[in-house]
Amino acid sequence: MSFLGDIFNILTGIGDIFNSVDTFVSDLELLVSQVKGEIAAIKRFKQDPKWKTRVINVPTAFKSTRDFVLSIVEEIHNAFNSLVQNLKAIKANRPPISDPRAGGGGGVGTIISDITRIKETIQECDNAVKALSSFVQALREIRGELETFDTLFLGQGNLRKRLTGAKPFIRLGKLHPSA
Repeated sequence: MSFLGDIFNILTGIGDIFNSVDTFVSDLELLVSQVKGEIAAIKRFKQDPKWKTRVINVPTAFKSTRDFVLSIVEEIHNAFNSLVQNLKAIKANRPPISDPRAGGGGGVGTIISDITRIKETIQECDNAVKALSSFVQALREIRGELETFDTLFLGQGNLRKRLTGAKPFIRLGKLHPSA
């Protein structure tokens, strides 16, 4: 490889590092903004469970609520487990800089290798931040549940059907006979 090609590879690698840092910073700012937004939304949530038009079946409500809580716990566990895995990858990729006192090699290849390791470390930090986005989603789901209590009530997916000229409407589904 020529000297100018080596210089170009070094400069390209340094440019990639700056781009990775920019991406990392913007992803981190987005995560912080989303977490703050969800916490603020939880603090001022509006409860609207529509009590008058919904039915509670206690065993179904218990199962739905338990399933919801377990899914949220699993989602949060996965987010933080992914964070730990990314941090372990960062630790495994260390030290990013070759020690010139260690002897051997050196030169352009070592510089390019060091630049690549620095870039990979920054990308792993960015992946760790992205892994926490599922934590934000879990916060959204918790707020949604606090606002609607959807797991407490039976689903409202039954269609309404009007008997010929009759009132009131009746529901079709497993709770009511069809006409």
